[in-house]
Amino acid sequence: MKNGDKLSLDQQQLVVQYLPLAQKIAYQRKQIIPNYVDIDELISAAYQGLVSAAFRFNPEKASFVTYA
Repeated sequence: MKNGDKLSLDQQQLVVQYLPLAQKIAYQRKQIIPNYVDIDELISAAYQGLVSAAFRFNPEKASFVTYA
């Protein structure tokens, strides 16, 4: 995904739908990551990964939850 690229409406809906899951996973990973890593940084990285996955996702090849 390059700067200026935009998600389609379907891609945006995927991101919104899976934001809670991304946040849940970030909190789970926080338990095994050093204390100097802030939870907000983990959540931000999870959100960025989710957006990137939504941008590259091809629904003909897999379901999004297994892809992302």
